[in-house]
Amino acid sequence: GGDNNFTSKTVPFTIRVLPVNDAPSFELTTAEITIVEDAEANIPDFVSNISAGPYEESQALTFHVMHHLGERMLYDVYPHVVITGSSGVLRFTPAADWYGVEQFNMSLIDDGGAFGTIGNHTVSFKITVLPVNDAPTFDHIPTVFEVREDSGQYSLPNFAYHVSRGPRYLSNEFAPVQQNLSFVFTLISGDPSLFAEAPSVEINQTEQSVSNGTLTFRPADHAYGTSVYSLQLVDDGGTSNGGENRSTSTLLRIHVDPENDAPT
Repeated sequence: GGDNNFTSKTVPFTIRVLPVNDAPSFELTTAEITIVEDAEANIPDFVSNISAGPYEESQALTFHVMHHLGERMLYDVYPHVVITGSSGVLRFTPAADWYGVEQFNMSLIDDGGAFGTIGNHTVSFKITVLPVNDAPTFDHIPTVFEVREDSGQYSLPNFAYHVSRGPRYLSNEFAPVQQNLSFVFTLISGDPSLFAEAPSVEINQTEQSVSNGTLTFRPADHAYGTSVYSLQLVDDGGTSNGGENRSTSTLLRIHVDPENDAPT
């Protein structure tokens, strides 16, 4: 008979479970960001529930933001996400006077690529920068004028120069609009009847350019005295989103000297 107490040789062995990097994850709280031109964006909790993956808390995480679609805007500070704990703040600053719509892809990357591949999680979001009307501007020659009574119409070419609608950068999302400019005079002091033709500044304007402005006025017959006006350049671009449609104010002084009339 056999020996029922026979025992085979015991051989040790090792089971090794190699780590596989799990992709990091996060939640996007909003996929559309809207700000106005010339604003700085600081969006708290733009992303939430940031995780490096199960049992991978020691991994370093980085958000990568890449242009995808739309207008390639210029940025003083390019869009980026700053991680604070389990959430992230989106920050960016478009270049001055730029506006438009741009779409981005954003990935969360970890550094756990020693085994397996570097994990990532990618989403898309859109940034809209709304246009804001910039105030028109102009330069001018000295604004004190002295004419004689009954001297007729006064005309001064190139009184206003460097006339501008304001800085403008066209975008694929916002069609170019030609703003119309006009000079507006407001009487500050003096008698409006001093003039048969009140002061005005005439300009020629196209979509691409604006001419220098010619100042004209005509004192009323036999009238003399002094009038002071406030002069502003105004556009029709409106004031939405905090826009400005008026230039700074300039004072214009016109003095009409009396002329002795012959007795009759």
